[in-house]
Amino acid sequence: MRYKVATYFILSILIVSTLNISVSYAQTPSSIDLLTNVLDQLNNATSTDAIPSASAGFSRDGIYGCTGAAYGAVGMQGPGGSYVPVFDSAVHDQQRLLTYKECLLDGLARSWREAIISDIVRRVVSWANTGFDGNPAYITNLPLYMLENISDPVAENFIVGASTETIAEPYRRDVRVALARGYSQETRGRAEKLTCGVSSDTIRAFQNGDFFGGGGWSSFETILFNPGCNATFAYINAQNQLTESILSAQEREQTRLNWGNGFRTVETSRTIDLGGGDTTNVRRVVTPGFMIAENLRQTLGTGLRQSENADEIDEIVSTLMSNIGVEFLSDVEGFSGLQQSFNGEASYIDRLAQESAARARSNMTGVSASTINNTLRVEQDYAQARQAAANTLSNARRQLESWENTCWIEITKQATIDLAEEVTDQVCGLNAANTCTIPVQTTETLATDAVDISTPSASTIIVKGRASTSSSIIQVTASTETNSVASVQPTVTTDGNWATNAIDLATLPDGTITVTTTETLANGGGTFAPILSRVKKTTTPTGIVLTVPIEKPAVTITATARSTTQSATLNVSAQESRQIIDQNIQPVLDLINENVARSLKALEVLSKIQNDLEKTSSVSGQRFVLEKLDELIASRVLHTEAQLRQAIAQTEEIEAAMQQLLEETRTNWEDGWCKPENWAQHKI
Repeated sequence: MRYKVATYFILSILIVSTLNISVSYAQTPSSIDLLTNVLDQLNNATSTDAIPSASAGFSRDGIYGCTGAAYGAVGMQGPGGSYVPVFDSAVHDQQRLLTYKECLLDGLARSWREAIISDIVRRVVSWANTGFDGNPAYITNLPLYMLENISDPVAENFIVGASTETIAEPYRRDVRVALARGYSQETRGRAEKLTCGVSSDTIRAFQNGDFFGGGGWSSFETILFNPGCNATFAYINAQNQLTESILSAQEREQTRLNWGNGFRTVETSRTIDLGGGDTTNVRRVVTPGFMIAENLRQTLGTGLRQSENADEIDEIVSTLMSNIGVEFLSDVEGFSGLQQSFNGEASYIDRLAQESAARARSNMTGVSASTINNTLRVEQDYAQARQAAANTLSNARRQLESWENTCWIEITKQATIDLAEEVTDQVCGLNAANTCTIPVQTTETLATDAVDISTPSASTIIVKGRASTSSSIIQVTASTETNSVASVQPTVTTDGNWATNAIDLATLPDGTITVTTTETLANGGGTFAPILSRVKKTTTPTGIVLTVPIEKPAVTITATARSTTQSATLNVSAQESRQIIDQNIQPVLDLINENVARSLKALEVLSKIQNDLEKTSSVSGQRFVLEKLDELIASRVLHTEAQLRQAIAQTEEIEAAMQQLLEETRTNWEDGWCKPENWAQHKI
């Protein structure tokens, strides 16, 4: 009972310890599937410069979040790096998180912030310069603006509208023409309103009473209605009303511009149904001009404020960002010059957006490249640590199998000695002087209906058995449904025993391998039915595992002297070692193989990401590759520095546990079933 309790205790420690590594990767249905899927997406991209950007974006739990601290190459690396007298994993990981945030994430966030702000600046400046039907949101020429946007529309509505409908119809048209001419002279050419429009000679002719010599009715009409020649009360009254309307409209618009600090308001027009087929348009303000001005002021001052508040190296913004406020003041084109290109060079705001975006991408790829390099190292070290643990478990397995084989050798030897003594006692009887000495012949023979298969190495087997006669021919073949290795013909000894050399099964596929043993009698005596044994082959990331049958040929021991015979057949098997292997070693080895398989797949994916990131120059291509890395980190399918430390520590724990398991097993076997004196309990 003490043996079983001890081994089960060791098993529970190993399985729970190993599961602690695996639990971290249970965030997705299958880590291997996710890694394979990401690798397929990377391999299926037609070109590293034309990879489409994924729509998912970056995760809060990805490489650019706090989760990335577990994978980033910042802070101390713990044991294995620089020496630390006392190491606390929790304190180390917390410090690592803080260092990652301070050294990488904060700087990356600031570069992103600058890129976002620069893009906002570019959009705001562009809109402020062209947002009103291609015109600036601010007034660049107030008199011209008042003329074209206020005076002209008001004058047009006044002249042709209801305002002049009250003028007598016989000369209404003439008054409207005169008003339009007078308005044009007033606004487009003030000197022209003093010009009569007819020659001086014509005027003198009219003054001298020569009506026809002065041009007749055509000249008379011109002189009568042209302010430079004549004036009428109708014209004067209409002109006064026009002037008042224009001044009123200009005053209203001036007030609105004052409210907006020189910026126009954003208005919308809505048509209202008045009924009876009549409609009217109503315009309303949706964004006051002062809000546009304030937003632009805040935007242009962003670079200066960021520079003022910077107290760390990575907080310093780019020269273009910090100088944007000075640029539009000093540029000969002023604010509008921010959007203009000169001598083939991109505009200031375009260069600002490009530079900020380039800085952000550079920081992103820098953080990612550092993380990839560190994670590659961690995965390589992790795989090595787990491989070392797997080697320890495999060595323990072979040691148990070897000890069990040694036990049967010792048991057989003791059985042979005891049977020989029994024959001697029967022949000699009780001899007080103990002078009876007779030769006793002993033999050990294997049953001919079975073979013994052992594994001297990870990928080879040795087959042993006994032929019916010493002259028989034995043929051994290992095969699957589709493949086989060359047949082996071992030498049969004089007592009929035979054994093959090591047969390498590495070239055969995984699965069940059938070992066929055929005995053919000499001189055409015929062939016995073949003996079939089955070996299971499994190729794991840590090596090949061969599982051979537990059953072995029974051993018959015979002692003979003077026609007196004593014999015993021992039921030899490998069940003792197999039970311990299946319960205490194989479950842990299976979990380790899963971890190593995931680590090897992760190394393949990371190498692909690293290679693509180095070769990709397009923005969309870089984003696609980085999103794949971000997806892996957010899903936690990659091993971390902390998990590497666990794996290294568990390798030592497994070594100690296997040593304890082997020591206890050997002690328990030697005191129990393996004790040679107890050979009789194995008799059939």
